[in-house]
Amino acid sequence: MKTNFAESLVSLAKRILENGIQPSTPLERQKNILRFNLFLVFALGVILISLLFNFLNQLYFSAVVNLGGSLLFIVAYFMNKDGNLKQARKLGIITINLYLFTISYVEGLRSGQYLLFFPLLLALIFVIDIKKNSQEVILTSVITLVTTAMIFILAPYQNNLQKIPQDLYSGLFSTNLSVALLLTSVFAYLILKTLENHEEKILEEKMLADTIYDTS
Repeated sequence: MKTNFAESLVSLAKRILENGIQPSTPLERQKNILRFNLFLVFALGVILISLLFNFLNQLYFSAVVNLGGSLLFIVAYFMNKDGNLKQARKLGIITINLYLFTISYVEGLRSGQYLLFFPLLLALIFVIDIKKNSQEVILTSVITLVTTAMIFILAPYQNNLQKIPQDLYSGLFSTNLSVALLLTSVFAYLILKTLENHEEKILEEKMLADTIYDTS
């Protein structure tokens, strides 16, 4: 029974990560789709955990923001499923910036939501092929810089839209800091692993070329 349940979870996770991949999909595009789906899973996971935290602490304004962010990420997921990876990525980039600005404004800078910018930037580096998508990299950089500036200019240190006790503010900051450090570690590892695999592929191709040359 436990084995069947574990197999079902593995199968479900595989279907989620392979969303948008068809048998005829080129290998390079498959990798891009897998990376984007992984980004969506991480982003949705963070937002849904925050949503649960909001309901438990009766932070209903924050809950509405988290719910809106999760819905937009789900839309991006289904856009990717329909083969619109480029548009889905743009929606993902806009959503994450819009979400971080709105939640930072609603909760105030004291909650530390802006700390999630750094791991999410690493995530976008992981998702976007810098060499092939220079326009997307520029768009991402501009949107992120503008959003960061708007957060520190417009967001209050502590907002009174909802009642947040002083001790809860400390908990929010600690949680956001922990999540930011965890995600930074995960995406740094994934980026290094991707670069390592890319380097191994180049070495294999070079060895094959040398072998063909020596044989000739």
